[in-house]
Amino acid sequence: MRLILTYSLLISLLSTLATTIPQLTFGGPDHPDDSQLSKSILSPKLKIRIEYLRKKWGVPGLAIGLVASPEFASRVHGTEVEEWKMETAGFGIANRFGEPVTSDTLFGIASNSKLFTALCVSLLVHNGTILKDGKTTLEWNTKIKDIVPEWKLMDEYASDHANLLDLLSMRSGLPRHDYISLGRPPAEVVASLRYLKPSAELRENWQYNNHHYVVMDHIIHTLTNLSLPEYAQIHLFDPLKMDSTTYNATKAAEHHRSDGKQSLKDCVGQAGSLGWWVDGDALFDAGPGGVILSATDMTKWVQELLSPSVLPPDLIKKATTGFSIPSGVPDFPEYGVGTYGLGQRMYTYRGFAVHGHTGDVPGQVSVMARLPELGIGLMIAANDQDFGATLYETVQNEIFDELLGLAPIDWEGRFFAGQFVKPTYPEVPTNPRPPPSFEVAGVYRAPAVGDLDLIKVSLPKLSETVSASVSPSSGKPLSASSILSITRAPLNVTGPVYMAWMGKHFLSAIYVTHFDGPLFNWTAIYATDRLNTTGTDGILYTAAGTGTVVVSESEGGIGLFGNMWGKGETAQASVVTEIGVKEASEAWFEKL
Repeated sequence: MRLILTYSLLISLLSTLATTIPQLTFGGPDHPDDSQLSKSILSPKLKIRIEYLRKKWGVPGLAIGLVASPEFASRVHGTEVEEWKMETAGFGIANRFGEPVTSDTLFGIASNSKLFTALCVSLLVHNGTILKDGKTTLEWNTKIKDIVPEWKLMDEYASDHANLLDLLSMRSGLPRHDYISLGRPPAEVVASLRYLKPSAELRENWQYNNHHYVVMDHIIHTLTNLSLPEYAQIHLFDPLKMDSTTYNATKAAEHHRSDGKQSLKDCVGQAGSLGWWVDGDALFDAGPGGVILSATDMTKWVQELLSPSVLPPDLIKKATTGFSIPSGVPDFPEYGVGTYGLGQRMYTYRGFAVHGHTGDVPGQVSVMARLPELGIGLMIAANDQDFGATLYETVQNEIFDELLGLAPIDWEGRFFAGQFVKPTYPEVPTNPRPPPSFEVAGVYRAPAVGDLDLIKVSLPKLSETVSASVSPSSGKPLSASSILSITRAPLNVTGPVYMAWMGKHFLSAIYVTHFDGPLFNWTAIYATDRLNTTGTDGILYTAAGTGTVVVSESEGGIGLFGNMWGKGETAQASVVTEIGVKEASEAWFEKL
């Protein structure tokens, strides 16, 4: 496949991205919602509003599952209601074939899966599960090292003292490090954690980390000899009659599974379908983000969390107890300071307590929000990478404002305000130092990441036409010029440019451009095939992160600094240095 672009056209496009609101179509007809209740909790006016927002922001499809307790349903309808109201609504299309979103359309809910994982582990604690030594009972303060032999961290104290609560509430000291080892067997991921640099001490800061929930997956298998999907099926999905819920993406594809979509916010040319976010079943990623479910099953799950009939209520209370504080600063005046429990975020919205979480993988996003004191809750899923999350934030708050009878707020304006702000980069020095004499091209290795094979590439002149050929599935390199243009990286580079193909879940390639002496800028790229109804017809690619590379000839390697590693908001940021790079960098790669 080939994507032909002119270099000057790319520059022109990037200058308008910050101010252009996309009016996108995804193929197929428009579809009204498929609310299943004759008397809807959502007003017709709000449904029209949701459809308007979906079309305006080019989100292909949106599914909503909404539940209301008898007490709250009576308040909404003005008449006595004896049973829970459970409503689903579908908007737009599910996939590139133009099929409508219905109550049965399956979406990946990404990190909203973490609560399933946390509650499965909670059941092991609740049921008094015995460890492999045959005598010790699993407790919340049981240390990870006493459960799985593969466990070890770089920080010796954290390695010896981290327990179940520490990992479930994101306070091990490790930042995200997402791009290193997802998609590998859980036992391998656990064994690789010892090579990841911490950015805080144990229990010092909240730092989101998907690998913690891979560890939980491995713990479940270690103690029960069942995989997490098997355990969840037995103890959660079957008892709750969540008949379509699964971790198996291949199985979901046999039914009515949605596509993901990449929009124009960060990619160039046409938007389109990327299909499913990962090849295969993604069962190795079950713990942090593997659940796939429909709006119908969303309502069953939200009702169970508000009024448990299968789960012990104390376990839900434990999951929604704040053990960590992500930032300490509310996002808006109407929000309270948030805390983090076991796969759950807790905050207040306009004076009402909210429990929930969000989820995001390429092309699939979701949110869950419950107001437990009032007995209402919802889940929303969308099949759009860039605008889906901003849309569900807007829709969630507008739904709550209507149901609670609160004065409306321009949530659309607030949430979408930052969508088209260009990232800033350091100014190129007036007299940059020459690049190092050290041969930068070559193979570098970090134990948890694997090999980084940097090859030298060249940029064309402004008048030249760029031909960018790539097959993400086969790992064929992307054109440096078109990728750097698309991601809005500094184009006035001062020296050589290198790239390395990574081929990971959320990271396809890294481009390294010279800046000043031993300092380079890196830009991470996520790339995938763009699909149509018969096959592929192009490439979708977006920026996945930026930062600084320091080439250290004396230490024999390169150190990476920047936002790809995902430090928590309250953790101390790393400081770029040209001395002691191996120690100071967030990730160190030794040249082979």
